[in-house]
Amino acid sequence: MTSGHHVKHCLTAGSILIFAVAGGGAAKAADAFGLRPQSTYFLGASNAGAAAGGDVSSVIWNSAATTVAPGLNSSSSYTAIAVSLDETAYGGDLVDYGLRTNTDSGTTRAAAASVYTYQINDQLYAGLAMYAPFGLVTKPDNYWAASPVASTQRIFSVDVNPTLGYKITPTLSVGVGVQALYYQTRLNSGPLGPFAGTAFRGEDWGVGGTAGILWEVAPGTSVGVGYRSAVSLELDGSYRGPNVYTRATLDQTMPDQVTWSLRHTVLPGFALLGTVQWENWSRIDNLVVASGRGTETVINLNLRDSWYFAIGAEYQYTPDVTIRAGIGYDSSPVTDFNRNPGLPDSNNLLLSLGGSYNWSQSIRLDAAYAHAFFDDAPFCVAEGGGTSHCVGGGQSVLVRGSSDNSADVFSVGLKYSLVPAVELEPYK
Repeated sequence: MTSGHHVKHCLTAGSILIFAVAGGGAAKAADAFGLRPQSTYFLGASNAGAAAGGDVSSVIWNSAATTVAPGLNSSSSYTAIAVSLDETAYGGDLVDYGLRTNTDSGTTRAAAASVYTYQINDQLYAGLAMYAPFGLVTKPDNYWAASPVASTQRIFSVDVNPTLGYKITPTLSVGVGVQALYYQTRLNSGPLGPFAGTAFRGEDWGVGGTAGILWEVAPGTSVGVGYRSAVSLELDGSYRGPNVYTRATLDQTMPDQVTWSLRHTVLPGFALLGTVQWENWSRIDNLVVASGRGTETVINLNLRDSWYFAIGAEYQYTPDVTIRAGIGYDSSPVTDFNRNPGLPDSNNLLLSLGGSYNWSQSIRLDAAYAHAFFDDAPFCVAEGGGTSHCVGGGQSVLVRGSSDNSADVFSVGLKYSLVPAVELEPYK
């Protein structure tokens, strides 16, 4: 059995590294492990067609979608995400130390999003989108072998995105916006016997931009491209570790994103939807944790860019009832060689079903359900905080294991529209 002194040395040397690794990688999982629960309407089709209009919530992906509906509009979505992370440790010093070897780190959390648009005149529109682009909670249901290195993570964010859309022609729109991102993270590892746990808590505001184009290339067929810029953050907060408590900062840049979408009406009342999305996670190469004591820790993450592909369909069953379904595939920026037990993210397949009911001319009710199937997620943490699957260097392995993951997403939404009774004056 590994001695307590050796385990203490491993934890002391690697604790802040684990937190930095967890904090950087968590950004991807922060949109609920890639489930993208920002719009009930589009969740029903696995977010296929999300940047190609069809609903005002398309503004979240494409600023040009500010122009999709006349008058005053609001679209709100309320979502519950139930994530199961069944993690098992089968080797390493912490297993030898006698800790439990399995846990479920998944939790159920809620997310909300709202989009508002207003038609200023026949060409100019204003909008406002508010949603949580990143949000994650992983909390083991017991004290287990990986708790000393990655026990609990909480990430909270709010993106406030005012937009302007302009119709160049009746079929071609462009849009721009500003995004103000608030980001807060809390990362905690548990104690091992007499050894103190570690914790980092930090927050910051960052500013970025959005832009997009929406083009109805033919009646019933539209394409959209939306761009969200990177946002740089310097999370200012505190770090607590064994025999240390100090101010600390964590530099982190949230990735830029490009979304391409298509909406094509095949038959009256029946449309095919598609989306391809790229996120620039490879820009997170290094994270820098600087303490108030003048020390600095640099961690190489080697995240890769992620891609999301989705296809879906929408069918107007009756004049008041519309049904949607979709399938999506998400490639995680986390790989077998940089995964850790605090963030066991992996590639996943998303299946979804949803629909809308027109309660009246002004009110529409939406509902959607999705289930995500994740690939197996092996992880390994070595002495010093390394997570490169514990390869080379004669490293001592702290914990080695795997995670069996799944997720269920339930969402309801409400859209309200107020169309002016008189025609608006042309823009002059």
